[in-house]
Amino acid sequence: MRSKNFVILWRQDWFVIDRFKWLSEDASLFPDAQEHLALCRAGQQAMQNNEIDKLRSVVSNLDAIRIYSSAEDDMIAASNILLG
Repeated sequence: MRSKNFVILWRQDWFVIDRFKWLSEDASLFPDAQEHLALCRAGQQAMQNNEIDKLRSVVSNLDAIRIYSSAEDDMIAASNILLG
């Protein structure tokens, strides 16, 4: 169910923009600060040029290199139970 929700949201431009902003705000979530900075710059450029598909690619790359925690997964699971 969670992945189905994500697929639906991923098609929404506002979701991609919000996710980019969230990922770009916290460099501590990324092991390589330079790579994070480069992707954030590319994402900002894509937003300025209104290139949402390019921004989707940047967000995908940011998600791929982000450090995940089990606490985050627990939090998401709890929110799904509350919403469900």
